[in-house]
Amino acid sequence: MHECILLIGIPKTGTTAIQSSLFESLRDKRFRLITLDSYFGNRTMLAAFMPTEFERASIFFRGVGPDQMQSLRSSATAYLDRRLRAARRSGQVPIISAEMIWTFSEEQIRTLAGFLTDRGFRPKVYGYIRAPLDMLESVFQQKIRVGRTDAWKELLGMMGRRPLRRGISVLDDVFGEASVDLKYFDPDFFPGRCVVMDFCDRAGIEFDGGKVIRVNESLNLNATKFLHAIGTHRITQGKSMPFSMTATELLKWESLVHVLKAVPGPSLRLHSSLTSNFAEAFKAEQPVLEKRLGRSTPSTLAVRRNDEGIRSEAELGSFDRDTLDWLEDFTGERVGRDGQDPEVAPVVGEMLDRVSILRMPAVSVKIARDRLRLKAKRQFKKTVWCL
Repeated sequence: MHECILLIGIPKTGTTAIQSSLFESLRDKRFRLITLDSYFGNRTMLAAFMPTEFERASIFFRGVGPDQMQSLRSSATAYLDRRLRAARRSGQVPIISAEMIWTFSEEQIRTLAGFLTDRGFRPKVYGYIRAPLDMLESVFQQKIRVGRTDAWKELLGMMGRRPLRRGISVLDDVFGEASVDLKYFDPDFFPGRCVVMDFCDRAGIEFDGGKVIRVNESLNLNATKFLHAIGTHRITQGKSMPFSMTATELLKWESLVHVLKAVPGPSLRLHSSLTSNFAEAFKAEQPVLEKRLGRSTPSTLAVRRNDEGIRSEAELGSFDRDTLDWLEDFTGERVGRDGQDPEVAPVVGEMLDRVSILRMPAVSVKIARDRLRLKAKRQFKKTVWCL
């Protein structure tokens, strides 16, 4: 049996940075990243092994209708089959981005494991687990960032689920505990505080630390508020959101996300009154988790002040004066309302929605150029490496 690496991670543990870095700069010929679609492993793995969960995964299938999913599944499965067979011929260890495995059912995970073993591969799973409160906040801003229409509702739903211990148990049962290498996501214990280098060290991959790409880093509270405002405005007006936008609309959204990284502000925090039950429930999992990981597993690694954080979705609709000043400078328009006015958020959302790509020419051109370059490079690698 040949070794195959599955890269997984509780959301927001640096897996996108790992995938991007390996895609661009992996020079160790003993290994090959084989999931190369536009959302790295997510689209391929979801299409191949979780095609019936279309609504949950729709952000990864822009422009694909439910009736097309069967064809997409066949294509994804055939692609993985070709890539794995090519890896066996070349004697390379295939690396599969499988971070979405945390959303799989046990049956779907067993199907994935069987798919790999049937082709002569023994999976080795490498994954990261993030402090639950930090994970909640990071995932929440990510949902707003990608334009989920019910991000707050989804956040509340996440706090009602306790999938961690069960998820680890299933992985251990399917792949064998010795083949499931899990680590707490704590940058203080990574080489140079870098998750890319930590993963490469664990997997035995030689990688130049100067080639690390840092992507998909979390937005702060004020940037998240702005995106929430424009998203709410677009939904109210019956306009499309990222999962159904035209290419031009999507380019504008992604350009705005990039520009909003410059908005000054504190990290997004959830108030303890909102997360207390979730944090209390996590305590029941800690002994098992600490034994499994061989270290302490605090509910947060962030420095938190007493009584900080948002308590409700409504609090995403208020803005301090400095933040509104930044918006006015960026748009060239006046808000005309106090930042605490209950009606300020719709005004902010409309202002951002009116922003033209022409106001962000350098950003938009770079995003469009990079998108075309990546698409061409992925297609080239897909074609050449399957020969």
